[in-house]
Amino acid sequence: MTDDGSGLRSSVPCPETEFPMKKILNIAWKDLLITLSDPAALILTIATPFALTLVMIFAFGNVNNSGISGIPVAVVNLDEGEFGQKLVDVFESEDLADLIVPTSMDDPATARAAVDKDEYAAAIIIPANFGEGIMPSGYSADNDLNQPANQTDLSGWGSNREQAVIEIYGNPTRPTSVSVVRTVVDEFINRASAMFSGVQVSVLQMLKAGMLNPSDPKSKFTDVGEFVATENEDERFITLQGSMAEGSIGAEFDWFGYIAPSMALLFLMFTITNGGKSILAESEGGTLPRMLITPSSSTQVLGGKVFGIYLNGVAQLAVLFVASLLMLQINWGPVSVVVPTILFVVAAATGWGMLIAAVSKTPAQANIMGTAITLVFAISSGSFFPRQMLPPWLQTISLISPNAWGIEAFDSIRLGATMSELLPLWGGMIAMFAILFVISTYIFRKQYQ
Repeated sequence: MTDDGSGLRSSVPCPETEFPMKKILNIAWKDLLITLSDPAALILTIATPFALTLVMIFAFGNVNNSGISGIPVAVVNLDEGEFGQKLVDVFESEDLADLIVPTSMDDPATARAAVDKDEYAAAIIIPANFGEGIMPSGYSADNDLNQPANQTDLSGWGSNREQAVIEIYGNPTRPTSVSVVRTVVDEFINRASAMFSGVQVSVLQMLKAGMLNPSDPKSKFTDVGEFVATENEDERFITLQGSMAEGSIGAEFDWFGYIAPSMALLFLMFTITNGGKSILAESEGGTLPRMLITPSSSTQVLGGKVFGIYLNGVAQLAVLFVASLLMLQINWGPVSVVVPTILFVVAAATGWGMLIAAVSKTPAQANIMGTAITLVFAISSGSFFPRQMLPPWLQTISLISPNAWGIEAFDSIRLGATMSELLPLWGGMIAMFAILFVISTYIFRKQYQ
């Protein structure tokens, strides 16, 4: 209310109190438009992260690659018995079809040469005595079972069996694939050894029960052993892929789905810290002091600048989300959970942008500090490689960064997390922003009061 000198009072809007948010929004919108009209800024915020995502995708994965698969293996079976063929059947089974691509060969030397030429990750050479080494077909002449004093002692049976050694000729340039092949062979050997132990126990029990007699023909013992060994013939020796899939349905690692938001979060920090630097640049150039002497309050001016940084971050992630979906067919997840995650993670990052601007004295100092913090956050949170590969202690410490919270959230979304399951992650992002906002506001007020 003002007095015009005639005793009448008229109502005049006070620019500092009416619609305070309007001034904040106007300043923020102006900064957003400036960024969108700046080619250099667009290259940093949109083109560069998109290009780096493409590089990471084509360098370390492809659309259909969600892990180790299609390992080429040469298999040479010199055994004429059933166990050599059983091992071949394991490698040719449907359970391992996506993991291993076996090729049968007749000559061990040819298989080794193919591995040396990097045509195969490994060569499996099954020896001629493989079956006899696992399950002897009969007994030696001095078998202890023929001695009456040892009618319940089966320790001698098979003690003279030949030692069968499977050769795994590995490619030194593919250590991970060789390790997978070795694991499959080891599992087969363990199962076969367990089967032989079961035969020993079964025959021993039959001896104790009088169902067998040491004086029986050797062929009878052999027949009993083969029956026990094959009574569960329908059971597969190894169900590696099936058992893994059963315990991790929907949990296959998708490199595309992981790296796209990770790269976006990395460059989000560059955008946010650059926004913090711009506050110092405007202060140093005189723009910010001139704005502070206008009818707008310091809270409105700084609030508008900070909200402008936030809008730039939201716009950046939104564009990258849509571009990834339309141009690369990479879906970050359902919009209903992706949008809140974008809003919250940008808020957390904005908190760091505010803090960097508050504690820095010059734009150059803010630039150096922002770049260092951005790179440390990116490496420690898992922006360049799966976060699960980091040691647990580093995964915990990296939660000081918005990158870690964002990666955890987007990874959870990729695995099918619901809104209720994402609430703790969203809460962590909000808490990070709140803490950094309070600290930064206190420092700003001391500088611009």
